[in-house]
Amino acid sequence: MQTASSPTNRTLAGLQSILLSLIPLFVAHTWFDAISVTPTAFNIIFELHGIVLKLSDFPFFVLMIVTTLRCLLDEPYRQRLRSSINALLRWRSNQAWFGLVALMFLSALWARAPYLAVYQAVYTLLMLVMIVVMVASQAGQARWWMITLITGACLQGLLAVAQVINNGSVGLGWLGEPAIPYGRAFGLTYNPNTLAGYLLIASALTFAFAWINVRRSSTRVLILFAGIGIVAGLLATRSRTSVIAFVLVVGCWLFRWLWLHLSQRFTMIITPLVIVIGVFTAFAVVGRGFDTREISNRLTFAYAGSWVAYRQSPILGVGVGQVMLRVDSLISADTLPYYDLQSDGLLQPGHNAYLNVLAELGPIGLLLLLVGLAAPLIGLRNLNNSSWGLSVCLLAVVCAMLFEFQFWLDPHWRAILFWLIGLYWVYRLQPEQLKT
Repeated sequence: MQTASSPTNRTLAGLQSILLSLIPLFVAHTWFDAISVTPTAFNIIFELHGIVLKLSDFPFFVLMIVTTLRCLLDEPYRQRLRSSINALLRWRSNQAWFGLVALMFLSALWARAPYLAVYQAVYTLLMLVMIVVMVASQAGQARWWMITLITGACLQGLLAVAQVINNGSVGLGWLGEPAIPYGRAFGLTYNPNTLAGYLLIASALTFAFAWINVRRSSTRVLILFAGIGIVAGLLATRSRTSVIAFVLVVGCWLFRWLWLHLSQRFTMIITPLVIVIGVFTAFAVVGRGFDTREISNRLTFAYAGSWVAYRQSPILGVGVGQVMLRVDSLISADTLPYYDLQSDGLLQPGHNAYLNVLAELGPIGLLLLLVGLAAPLIGLRNLNNSSWGLSVCLLAVVCAMLFEFQFWLDPHWRAILFWLIGLYWVYRLQPEQLKT
């Protein structure tokens, strides 16, 4: 048995911190996200919900291995993990996450493709382990995780601006830059909405980081330049959902400043007005119009497909990972049982993550998801809490999930959502957990 201060344990602790910094960077990078391995034995193409291992999963799975090794070698660390689990489970919202994972496993009993349900459940369970590892980390490491994400997002944002100015790719294909078919920035991701979601998180974290480290002059300079690049890149994606969610972030921080420095009545009047003006301004800036028919079509796309799947099994759901199935034309219905598909072979879940969870796991699954997200959002009530800025970040993501799928439907991007939740609990439990 080695001591906690042994070179091996210090090395493993350093690797954990580095890997936790790399997880969101790898997921948001096309080059890492594009290299994948699928189970060729089935000869099936699964879109988003399939069993797909990608290079972006590398830091995530290595983190699990390093954590296992550290548990075997470091007795104080095992005790720290146990105390972290106890601290997290004192909150019912965190108990709901384990209930959701248990329901995912159970859904394999009635799913048409049970191995997909098991894959989703195991993947999500490992994300809960990641949260425990984050909470058990040494004090001060979370600041470097945030710096890494903000710096990477700033570079992606500046690249997005360059792509818009150039009206196309800027010749960084060797870094994974995709060909841009239309006037929206991709950065180094595979979709402008994906980049927008990443920059939305980074912009909200920039505010939170500024608040936590506001006394440091070097930090203020970093935040200034990083924030400009991130916001400019976010506008370059022309993603209405993410830009409006960013307006909500700005509105929350405006509300906090006005509440603490001016009259509360004035705050309740001016903040909603600023948010409404900001939303209309956002639509004008992204330049994609106010066509009500087009907006209606987008609403239909965001809800209709998952609603069809939900009606097939309104109580238990169709099983996690079962809604979004694309079946190869070489596979017949006798080879793999599947649901009635549309004429193009795809049952569209749309972009609403909550309705997708309702279709997969029924009302109980949706309730568990909402309860799991409740505690970070309830943290918005305490304006002076160190985790308040992270609650704002999660609020923006929760709102964006109404029209953006990647934070939940894509299991690889789901890791970023749980990474944010873990970051919230690091700061929420720091007085109790990280100073021991």
